[in-house]
This record gives sequence, structure tokens and C-alpha cells, in this order.
Amino acid sequence: PDLVDRDRIEETFLTYSRKSEAVRSFMLATEAIRDRRLGGRLSELTRPVLLLWGSRDKLVSRKIIDDLKTALPEVESDV
Repeated sequence: PDLVDRDRIEETFLTYSRKSEAVRSFMLATEAIRDRRLGGRLSELTRPVLLLWGSRDKLVSRKIIDDLKTALPEVESDV
């Protein structure tokens, strides 16, 4: 709560209100990252990946992030 102030709310609202599909895209992306099949597909990547995750994330668990780190062949993370 101490990180959510009026400016942050307004900024988020403006970001998502500009595009009618923005909220839907966000929710689909969140759903995709929680898909257990994702790890197998990510192991095929040939480029380095930067993986970011926030300790207060309520949509994606730390276990999912740890699984992704294991699946990625070349990963740098800030977890």
C-alpha cells in the first residue's frame, strides 16, 4: 500500500485506458506465464533472457519464477 500513491494509480490508468485490449493482454500474459507447458518451450530459446519478478507479486508465484529460471538455458535474473 505504501507504494501505491495517487500518481501511480493515474499513470496505470492512463497506460491501460489508452488501448482497449491492454487489460486483456495483461491478463493473458499473466495466464501464459503460469502455464506449466511454458518451461519446456522456453528451453528452446537461443537468446539470453532477463527475468524480473517482484517479491510482492500476487499473480505469479516465486515457484513459477524458479521453474522458469531452471528451464531457461541462458538467464539473468533479478529475483
